[in-house]
Amino acid sequence: MLLQRTDAVNRRKLIVERLTQRQRLDLEACMASQKGDRRANSKSNPVACLSAIEDYTSESSNSSHQSAGRARHGIHKSACGGKIYGYYAKAGICNLTFCTRIQRDLADAVRDHIVLMRVLEQIRFASTEKDFPSRVQDSVATVMQEEGLEVATFFRSFTVIFSAQHWIGRSLSVHCNNLASAILAWQKFQSVKGVQLFKGSHITKYYTPEKAKKQWMQAKSTFIDLQTLSGNAQRSQLEDGLAKLEANRQFAIERAAARWRVQQLKQEKKVAMCTRGNKNVNQQGKLQQRFEKVMWTWDLAIAKEQRQHRRAAKRECALRWQSIKKRRWDGKEAFSEFERRARMAN
Repeated sequence: MLLQRTDAVNRRKLIVERLTQRQRLDLEACMASQKGDRRANSKSNPVACLSAIEDYTSESSNSSHQSAGRARHGIHKSACGGKIYGYYAKAGICNLTFCTRIQRDLADAVRDHIVLMRVLEQIRFASTEKDFPSRVQDSVATVMQEEGLEVATFFRSFTVIFSAQHWIGRSLSVHCNNLASAILAWQKFQSVKGVQLFKGSHITKYYTPEKAKKQWMQAKSTFIDLQTLSGNAQRSQLEDGLAKLEANRQFAIERAAARWRVQQLKQEKKVAMCTRGNKNVNQQGKLQQRFEKVMWTWDLAIAKEQRQHRRAAKRECALRWQSIKKRRWDGKEAFSEFERRARMAN
């Protein structure tokens, strides 16, 4: 096995930092089976574990491969149950979305949309010496004064958006009733971002799994604090909902981390080819690279097994529902005939 050929320091580092809890348990069960210690209560499969951590020389592996929700800008209809209450304009810039008042007449909503576009244009072309919150406040005050409108009556709500596609597959949205609270929420999310870790669905050169996890914990904490402070939801409800979304996105997060590890291995390989070091150090590096390739294959096998279990559960649920439907009376035959046929079937 690769781990047996690795020195003690690197072996401990790989087990602690690279293996998940499930993989550590499988490795422990495999080692116990090799020593002849057969434990009846072991929940792991030693044979599967052994095949998973063996050193495969084949380079071929089957790798299994949503954009974040964006606010729709323009004029929207406010309706419920087929009843139309009015129309309103909606537009945004730099993850800050403005919603205007609801107008009965569509023409009035169009005029509000024109005013809103003037506000956004003022923000875009304002002096870059000012920060974004100052440009927003100055532009809103200027346009409202020119149009003879009040900020509190013209704007119905504001929405601050934080892209969390990598972690939960969607964006976080915080709705605010006034501009001051919206700018405060925007500043808090902006302080969380730091360097750009993602560009679209790809990771950047600044990405590391540790940085991504730290950023998500800060963003999640900020989101929960803002939502509970505004009274939109309870902390326990938000934590449970985010935990479910995180669980559904776990495979994509692990895949991004694995992709980053492969890139790191390639960079380390280039550096190793350009420099000559101790033979033992080079040998340990090669063993670590082969170990990472084996772990990549193992991660894919675990993910495939989980998908198969989910599909099997769905199929079982569908068959159970079909069986229940067959035993129900569909109303196409007499009820007495249905009872007679059901007794004969039993």
